[in-house]
Amino acid sequence: MCRGRFIVFEGIDGSGKSTALGAAASALSFEGIRYACEREPTSGRIGEIISAFMFGREGYDFDERTVAALFAADRLDHLLKKGGLEDTLSGGVNVLCDRFWLSSLAYQSSAFGMDRVWELNDGISSMIKPDLTLYYSVSADTAVKRIGSRGEKTEYYERRDRLERTLACYREAISRRMSEDNIVIIDGEQGEEEVAKATVSHILQLIIS
Repeated sequence: MCRGRFIVFEGIDGSGKSTALGAAASALSFEGIRYACEREPTSGRIGEIISAFMFGREGYDFDERTVAALFAADRLDHLLKKGGLEDTLSGGVNVLCDRFWLSSLAYQSSAFGMDRVWELNDGISSMIKPDLTLYYSVSADTAVKRIGSRGEKTEYYERRDRLERTLACYREAISRRMSEDNIVIIDGEQGEEEVAKATVSHILQLIIS
């Protein structure tokens, strides 16, 4: 049985990555290709703690260095637990994952330093590497408008100042990882249909080739 492909969707909040992931899932379903949708933080015990921090729940006001360690622990659990990421891929199922280690480099580096964040994830990188990372590039202005249009409570990382810092860290992280990882940058400022078309094209090229 052929191993499934591991495809990661990255970008700041409001970049359109989750919408693009949904379009990709629909396309794979139409083509009859086996897939599973995953996300980080996960819905597991560690992921729930991270989500509680992100939405400001009382008693979860961690230092961001602690949060960086929690993300790495959640990622390791996501990979190794029974029925987790490794089992899914080994079973020949393609995985569409909303965020992976590039998010940690972008979101936690401003407080912890990129080298330190990578050290936390270095062991994981020796176990698994995305076959394709799609990064959706948008400005902070666009992201803020899209987040505001949702009409939902914003979380910790959706403030404009944090979005701008995260954008800068994403650029640095991509520059560092481009030679090691298969990263494709997609213009997230385009219309939804154009973004979906570019997304599906790259994924099908990877899976079918």
